[in-house]
Amino acid sequence: MTFILPSFGASAISAVPGGGGGGGGAFTNTYSLEFDGTDDVMQTGVAYATTWSASVWIKPSHTSGTFGTIFSDASSRRAYIYYDGTNYTVYLRQGSSPFNVLTSSGNAIHDTWTHIAYTRDSATSTTVLYINGSQVATATDAGDTANKQKPANIGCINTSGTFPFNGKMDEFGWWDGTALSSSDVTAICNGGGSKVPGDLYTFNPTGWWRMGDTGSDYGTATITNAATGSNSGGSSINGTIVNGSSGNTSPTYSTDVPVAFSNTCSVDLDGTNDMVIYNATAKGVNSGKTALGTFTGSMSFVVWFKQSGGAYESLVSSRHAAWDVSTGASGNKLNAADGVQGKFDMDIGFGTTLRTFVYDSSTRTLLNTSAGSVTHNAWNFVAYVFDQSAGTHVVYVGDESTAPSVGSTLSNTSTMEDFANGFNVGDGQQATLEGLADEFAIFDGKALSSSEVATIWNNGEAFDYSSDSSLNPVGLFRMGDDDGGTGTSISNSGSGSDSADAINGASFVSGTGNTPGN
Repeated sequence: MTFILPSFGASAISAVPGGGGGGGGAFTNTYSLEFDGTDDVMQTGVAYATTWSASVWIKPSHTSGTFGTIFSDASSRRAYIYYDGTNYTVYLRQGSSPFNVLTSSGNAIHDTWTHIAYTRDSATSTTVLYINGSQVATATDAGDTANKQKPANIGCINTSGTFPFNGKMDEFGWWDGTALSSSDVTAICNGGGSKVPGDLYTFNPTGWWRMGDTGSDYGTATITNAATGSNSGGSSINGTIVNGSSGNTSPTYSTDVPVAFSNTCSVDLDGTNDMVIYNATAKGVNSGKTALGTFTGSMSFVVWFKQSGGAYESLVSSRHAAWDVSTGASGNKLNAADGVQGKFDMDIGFGTTLRTFVYDSSTRTLLNTSAGSVTHNAWNFVAYVFDQSAGTHVVYVGDESTAPSVGSTLSNTSTMEDFANGFNVGDGQQATLEGLADEFAIFDGKALSSSEVATIWNNGEAFDYSSDSSLNPVGLFRMGDDDGGTGTSISNSGSGSDSADAINGASFVSGTGNTPGN
């Protein structure tokens, strides 16, 4: 058997609310089931239903241009997803043309735990799709014959590898004869806390497959039906894992489960040579990352920082294609003569003022020596927004107790395509940053509005981007929170795939004062 050990420590597991399931004992959620994207499938003995509901937590990790089955009747009827490289489209397919009865596109759920629920009411021929507890699509369908459904196969249409799901699933619930209400779906989505699964017993499901948390399931090919109420299908619909681990009979369990959003880590930079880098060029240290975008039009980034050093220190800079330093990490400087388009640098002056620079080829096209006032040795929130259609560069500044407001606006059409080469946090034209940085997010093709900036500021605390699919950064680097607070790799929780790197001794820290709002 193949098991994935936890990478985030026992504290994260113990923080998962709630467990045993079936109405007995405290609810705890420790395991999920991982599907390999090749042929893994979990089969059940569930019968067709015309009034039905399904609830499941998914964490998809598909490659661009691939489909993945959430559940299927082993034939044409199925719930599935498609990944275009940035967002997912979520579908429900019925048994006759037009096949796709429900569609919701633009969902920023890549490698992110997301709650999906479908309901169908035979009395009204109405189907509804919910994502993270909110209704996103509804339709009047073609009637019972086309829309009877059953999750005979979970994770693949069949055992031959047709449209296999790539990622993890957890806490799959099925209701035969019940169309859950919107309030039921919201309650299930938040059963163990905000967007955290809880005990389904009170909702009386027909089937409840807990992906390793029931009895002695963990490590076996059996996923026991944990539903024990009056609507339970009993042991006759226990799940069986087929084709586990790329054709082997062993299932793959994971300790990666949905947990409540939290912000406990930031990155500590020493002011000498520590920095966070994302290098999408072929030159320099930690090179070869996939470009996060083209950045030839509107773009935005946000970051929290706490400067403890003095003088002018760099906060954020784009990486420069001409930079080729074979050793060390210094020297990421703006150079007006290197012919590189859209170079950007933001620095902090003596802990009080932000400055920004943009160079286009051989000319400095934008210099803002007073981009906004900040507070030394305190958590500051900064959003930089370039709106190509308006021809403006806007800087918003706030702190833990003060909502962000416009620090400066410059009318200028200079683009910042150098961000396609990557970025540095804590290094640029000036000295490296001495202090803390957290929650860096970057958007390509999107100029954040003032209300969106306020939403991300989130009353002085880190924002959970999974709560709003309209805010989908190409890069979201949480400075340790998605990496167990250890190591030097910083996972990208945005729509991009490659991680950033903490180099030269930059390290993650936690505790009072080391994250915004804490």
